[in-house]
Amino acid sequence: MTTHNETAPTVLFVCTGNAARSVLASTFLARGAPGLSVESAGTHAFNGMPPGHHVRTVLREHGAGAVSHRSASLHDSDLAKADVVIALATEHVRFVRTHHGAHATRTGTLRRVVRDLEPTREPLAARMERMALDQVTLEDWEDVDDPAGADLDVYRRCAREIATLTDRLAPLLLGHATLF
Repeated sequence: MTTHNETAPTVLFVCTGNAARSVLASTFLARGAPGLSVESAGTHAFNGMPPGHHVRTVLREHGAGAVSHRSASLHDSDLAKADVVIALATEHVRFVRTHHGAHATRTGTLRRVVRDLEPTREPLAARMERMALDQVTLEDWEDVDDPAGADLDVYRRCAREIATLTDRLAPLLLGHATLF
């Protein structure tokens, strides 16, 4: 297994097309936690595609400048570099479990990781291991709905949800969160 750097964790966000949810999540987390290395990929992405108009609009509305993102397919090498793999829906966790099983212990949904990752200063790897993410039963409440094909207001709601979750995630990953 790869030795991961505890002082600057690498986070990989995964969604389907690497065009909306994972783009929003990686942008928001990178901005809110500059000590992290943040990447994103898609389980079924068309490589090299820029984010759509609605994604660019909501990113601007959230204070992100120009976005140079281009979609990328998920590869084993991406997963191997990551200390934690954050899926935007349970289908993405299932994909990793099925096609990249060696990385399933570090792969969970955004909602589950935010809910269950212990808020301590203990090394991230130990806290992730205790979550036993490769064994948890995946549940519908974990999904962040895909806004693909919807109107701008749906993208805005999705962006607000992801921004709230990544704001809660950042201190957990960096070991700055407290129990109180």
